[in-house]
Amino acid sequence: MTRDKSVIEERLPRKIARILLSLGFLVAGVGHFRATAAFAAIVPSFLPDPRLLVYISGAAVLLLALLLFVPRYRQVAGLGLILLMVAVWPANWNMALHAELYPRAGSLLLWIRVVLQIPMAFWAAYAGGLWPFASRATARSEIL
Repeated sequence: MTRDKSVIEERLPRKIARILLSLGFLVAGVGHFRATAAFAAIVPSFLPDPRLLVYISGAAVLLLALLLFVPRYRQVAGLGLILLMVAVWPANWNMALHAELYPRAGSLLLWIRVVLQIPMAFWAAYAGGLWPFASRATARSEIL
């Protein structure tokens, strides 16, 4: 069985995107458990039980990052990461709006972090095989 060269060329960038995105989210997920208090401190005050939310989001980040490597669940993982980024966006806004509470980070960096959520969502869509609308056969046939 021969493979079309364009399909092979499309796969390598998507694999690289998937590996890098997954590694980044794995590091972030572990961070939720190693620095729980720091993550809990940025949870907006209108949300209940910040520590529990940090544990739940950390577990979700780890699970979704790993599911990016399971062809059957890759698109679900991509969508899940997008939804998770939307869910934690209020915490990033909260940090940026109260930059004086995070002097080590700096106001500019905090606002950059807010803006970066948008391209990160597109990255998750691409790595998860959701965008640009990859065929289901291609998305499911890749191992990495």
